[in-house]
Amino acid sequence: MIPKFRVWEDDVKYMNDQVRITQNFLGIGETIVDVSEGMGWKRVDEKYLMQSTGLKDKNGKEIYEGDIINCRNLWLDGDRRKTHKQIVKYDSGMFSAGYVSLRTNNSTSEVIGNIYENPELLQ
Repeated sequence: MIPKFRVWEDDVKYMNDQVRITQNFLGIGETIVDVSEGMGWKRVDEKYLMQSTGLKDKNGKEIYEGDIINCRNLWLDGDRRKTHKQIVKYDSGMFSAGYVSLRTNNSTSEVIGNIYENPELLQ
């Protein structure tokens, strides 16, 4: 699988999922993004890059790092009906949402927003 990314363009407050990533060969450690919908190459802070997990939620929406999802976590309260908001993160070689490892079955998870476009969901 070829890694897929999206980037939050903080200056224009836009989530762009039509990008290519490269390192600036003239700069040192600088990440630049080819914004295919816009004006060409653009410098971005790496903290705004989000990789796709390669998985989809129960509605068929692709899940990325930085997404906020509703998911069931039976370890927290044992209630099969209750959902919890969690942020999708990549750590220690895997994607997770809270205590839940995102692997293959996300039939109960639902993307409800992301940390940049919907920060109010984190409150």
